[in-house]
Amino acid sequence: MRLLIVLAAYSLSVHLSVALERPGIALGVLSLLLIVGLRPLLRKPSWAAWLSLAAWLLAAGALLQLDRGQLLLYGPPVLYPLAAVIFFGRSLLPGRTALLTRIAELMHDDLTPRRRWYTRRATQAWTLFFAALGLEAVLLGLFAPPRIWSLFTNLINYLLIAGFFLGEFLVRRRHFEDQRRLGLSGFIRALARVDMREV
Repeated sequence: MRLLIVLAAYSLSVHLSVALERPGIALGVLSLLLIVGLRPLLRKPSWAAWLSLAAWLLAAGALLQLDRGQLLLYGPPVLYPLAAVIFFGRSLLPGRTALLTRIAELMHDDLTPRRRWYTRRATQAWTLFFAALGLEAVLLGLFAPPRIWSLFTNLINYLLIAGFFLGEFLVRRRHFEDQRRLGLSGFIRALARVDMREV
């Protein structure tokens, strides 16, 4: 739930920044979110966390001084899907267990070969979907007006992700009896109980 609030705050601040042509709004919110995200690492002596924070603050300050702060707003909508492509895609490498197969293993005692096949294909579909979102963000950033770019990357893309999640659930529900009994809310609760550190 905390992640959803953070994403909503970030998206709203970026869209306002673009609409009002005031990048400082989003950069301020993004800096706070970065500090919150790095807080566990900043408590310990972690040079990487402190250097990341310092680099971000220096880059944001320099770009604001040069009146180019908006450039920093274009990075996350490309980097987030890229990170998701890496997260999903690396699990598809030879000798690895597909990400959604691993999650299904943690949710169910025993996976049938059919479910293993399905979860691997679903992992491939999510990988391609996130690659398409990243490409869309790049193309809109290069060729569309800023407000259109912002509308897609800060609202429509999140609706597309929710729609893809729902669509994939409906396909799974059609193929697997236990998913029909579980329902969407039951599936989300079961998914929330999975310890993602084991994935």
